[in-house]
This record gives sequence, C-alpha cells and structure tokens, in this order.
Amino acid sequence: MTPQTLELFTSATTDAYAWIDEICGELDWFDRHRALRALRAALHVLRDHLSVEQNAKLSAQLPTLVRGIYYEGWHPGPPSRERGIEGYLDALSAADPTEREVDPFEIARGVYAVLARHVSPGEVEKIVATLPHRLRILWEAP
Repeated sequence: MTPQTLELFTSATTDAYAWIDEICGELDWFDRHRALRALRAALHVLRDHLSVEQNAKLSAQLPTLVRGIYYEGWHPGPPSRERGIEGYLDALSAADPTEREVDPFEIARGVYAVLARHVSPGEVEKIVATLPHRLRILWEAP
C-alpha cells in the first residue's frame, strides 16, 4: 500500500468520524455507533425517496465512507411513493429497529441538519423541493 493510498483511507475515516460526531452533537448523544446507525437509517430513507439522478448528484458531495453507507443495499428504481410523514418516519424506524429511545422525527432532523451543512445549498434546495410538502419539515431548522 502506498503512502498516498493510506492517506486516502485516513482522510476518509476522519471525514466519516467528523459527520458522526456532528450527529452526536445534534442529537445530544455520546455513542458513535448509535449515531452511525442513525446516519445510515436517515440516508437510506432519503435515498429511497429520490430519483437515480438526484441520488447521484447528492452522493457526489458526500465523503467517501458516507457515500458507501448511502449506497449500501440500494436497488435503483423509481422513488418511493410514500407521501406522508408518518410513513417516512416508520420507514426510518424500520431501517434502524434497535433505536427505540428517540423519536425518528428528531433523528431525521438531526442527520439532515448535518447533511445540509456539508452539501451545497443549491443541492439541499433541490432535494427539499422534490420531497412531498409534508416531508419538508424534516429539513427546517428547529
């Protein structure tokens, strides 16, 4: 392994930990593993509500390891037809069945707040504009 390759791995890990630590801060958690599960669940539910093109554009702005989490287990297809927030939050809960102590609404808002800080404002606007009106509240500042 070359020093450049090793540096890429180190950088990717550092970037992923930074996101996880930000999620811990947003949700007032100390458990990185728990924050990683929340990140995975919230990204997967969002991913399933976006088109293939939107997923490609969003994922291009994600850190390398976060991008891998984003696409983990993905089967490209049309966006989910789920239009209501209850169904969206149920899907988020199902994506991380171990997390029962925190409202999935708070998990989504915390993860999407971190995502919005790292993705270009224009891309965030496009994502939010694509979502049904009932789901846009997940992206609003508390």
